[in-house]
Amino acid sequence: MQRRRTVRGRVMAWLPAKLGDEDDELPDPMAMAESPQPQPPRQLEMNEAIDVLEQAIAALPARQRQAFLLRNFEALDTAATAAAMGCSEGSVKTHYFRALETLRARLGDVW
Repeated sequence: MQRRRTVRGRVMAWLPAKLGDEDDELPDPMAMAESPQPQPPRQLEMNEAIDVLEQAIAALPARQRQAFLLRNFEALDTAATAAAMGCSEGSVKTHYFRALETLRARLGDVW
């Protein structure tokens, strides 16, 4: 009987306590959990930063923009990017480096 009481006490400790009255229920932990969405001020900052990034990418020369997008957003390696662009791997590296330098100069204060 003591063992049964001990086991029951361990199991029942995890269950919410019944307080007798429906109005006195414990709050739902899922309802109290923080939302995974960022707060509105943070969301606004993120949206503005993304807009600035899109404008900076659009202002890049075509080959630099193409190399940057293929390498970062399509996650292609240098060889695959060279094949997609129809140029050598050295050209891809040059275009990509120049795109990064331009974006760093333009977005230094934003990012």
